[in-house]
Amino acid sequence: MEAWRGVQGGTWWVGRHVIRDGEAAAWSPEWEGDGRYVKRQEFGADGRPAGAATVWQEGFRDRWGIVGTTRTIEITYGENGWHSHAHVLIWTEEPATEARAEAIEQELYDRWAQRCKAVGLPTPARGEIREADGKRVGKGVDVTAATREKGEALARYVVKLQEGGSLAQEMTRADRKVTRGRKGQTALELAALAAGGDEDAVRLWREYERATRGVQCLTWSQGLRERLAQLVALDDREDAEIPDEETEETPETPALLISRAAWWRAVVPVMGARADILRAAEIRGLRGAVAVLDRLGLVRGTDYAEPGEAAGPLLASVEQLRRGQGVRAARRARREAVDEAVTARTPQQWARVQEQRQEAQDVQRWHQANRARALEAGKAAAADEGQAEDQAEQERAEAHAEFRARLRRLKAQQQ
Repeated sequence: MEAWRGVQGGTWWVGRHVIRDGEAAAWSPEWEGDGRYVKRQEFGADGRPAGAATVWQEGFRDRWGIVGTTRTIEITYGENGWHSHAHVLIWTEEPATEARAEAIEQELYDRWAQRCKAVGLPTPARGEIREADGKRVGKGVDVTAATREKGEALARYVVKLQEGGSLAQEMTRADRKVTRGRKGQTALELAALAAGGDEDAVRLWREYERATRGVQCLTWSQGLRERLAQLVALDDREDAEIPDEETEETPETPALLISRAAWWRAVVPVMGARADILRAAEIRGLRGAVAVLDRLGLVRGTDYAEPGEAAGPLLASVEQLRRGQGVRAARRARREAVDEAVTARTPQQWARVQEQRQEAQDVQRWHQANRARALEAGKAAAADEGQAEDQAEQERAEAHAEFRARLRRLKAQQQ
């Protein structure tokens, strides 16, 4: 993870100014024709150029038209110990082709090897060209173009429906993968062995927990999800706005209710408590789950109860649970609708949807600008009215002062 941050977080990725004599070099004809450099011009608020144009050396991101990345970390254990590697989706403006993938791979490998050495890792293998098909095998960097044939799996990944498709599962569901042969075991496969009493697996699982605590497996580059969301018609309604007919189908009545306060106080902080409750319920049913709750210090009737015994504000009612379950079911249905839209539309239809969204945003900005102008006009009118009142008050004060002066003069004459 540290090595990858060095790849994506420096000037090699984002680009940099060409520096001469301690400042950015000014653009001149000598830079024309060299594809590594482009003219960078800053503009002021008035839309006019602000200062001289400078020379910008394009980074890996801009040279390949990369608009964002999605990265996930996978860790397995095999004959040679722990094996960790990263899967990264590189989103580009131009369509993915095998030729572009090969060119990106060569350049990316050089940078990746450099950063691995910088953080104390061995140099990753480059691999050899296989004569049969010309493919490189045994390589430390493997770039594969996500072509149209893989589009459905990629679309499922984008909308988080990760039940099928090799690309989606490889990127997002390492917990569901099953290793092949002696290549290695996933963390949850080790957990299954540990639950069965394998002492080596217990030791490895604890080591895995310590090493990965607080680590975010799946990360998106800034702004990428918002950009992809423009291509998908999402349902933005709040839970309270979902019609009742969408939440009519509900699961069976729960067998046991636990108060939210007790859950967070006595169950969540205890490592393995949730798994113990589920396991006890599978083996001994409701009595087993109740025994675990009692051992955790929960009080029957206050902290937990069967639905018929539930009373008081601490325990959620069955109706509340059903409403929550219904809302989640409605969300799943909306995600399925999004998935169908992603895989069914043609590129031309996606382009039209994006144009319509842009038009709607333009109309919204126009209305916002009108409201802002009306607000400014109202403020100006209020300011003018306030100035008029101030002026009238000043005139009244001056007239009153003049009257008092005349009155004093008359009194002086009479005396």
